[in-house]
Amino acid sequence: MPALLLASLLIIFSTAAHAQVYKCKNAENQIIYSDTPCLPGSQEIATDIGTLQPGNADPDAAAGIMRQLDAAVKSAIAANDMTRANALATTEKHREWITAAIREQAQQPGKSPAELQAQKASSSECATAKRNLEAEANARASNPEVLSARKSLMYAACGIV
Repeated sequence: MPALLLASLLIIFSTAAHAQVYKCKNAENQIIYSDTPCLPGSQEIATDIGTLQPGNADPDAAAGIMRQLDAAVKSAIAANDMTRANALATTEKHREWITAAIREQAQQPGKSPAELQAQKASSSECATAKRNLEAEANARASNPEVLSARKSLMYAACGIV
């Protein structure tokens, strides 16, 4: 209860941080940045400091993130993990890939649960999760929470219930 009260108070009383920045050129042609207006005899110069607008975002960074997201969705589909694929899907293109994969699965003869488990157990995701778990378990300062999370990830990747 105290945590909920504290969180609500923080939300109510939080304000955005604003700062006015002045860029001045003095008589010696030195550039000075200040939070107060320029002194008499100094020339004020327009600052190029601004807030990030949606149009100002780095398109290369966004493209890189989208490529990573595309790869993650494709990886989940390849591992036949439609739950993870749906969780990662953010675009219409991702949803189309998932729908196509589900249709393709429906046309294939069904695999037994043992075959699906064997397929997951031999996947690269399973091998990576096992290595990560082993590395965390062998670490000198192993965090029990991280170890538990790695164990859960390994179980999910390898199809262990």
